[in-house]
Amino acid sequence: MLDIRRFYAVDFHAQALYALSIIHQYFFMKNVNYNVIKLLHNQLDDLWRIEKHYQKDAKKSKCGCTKLLAAMRADMKKNITLLKAELAAHYKTDKLA
Repeated sequence: MLDIRRFYAVDFHAQALYALSIIHQYFFMKNVNYNVIKLLHNQLDDLWRIEKHYQKDAKKSKCGCTKLLAAMRADMKKNITLLKAELAAHYKTDKLA
């Protein structure tokens, strides 16, 4: 059966990237801020895909990918925490422009 929610999720991520490009173009966001936001978005997107799709596929195939994905998931969560902290620091110092 077709799971329409998967298509909405992909569209949502595409729309988020488009919104970021609009912010960057029209509000002249500094590249460093745009880069941090884009990295954060990409990490969140990859983490979502691992948790929602890739882990299930790996468990079904009973291969070594489950360990790999678990390690990647842990790394991504650390990266997301670091990127959020960096973005907050930019905001607090009024450099988020």
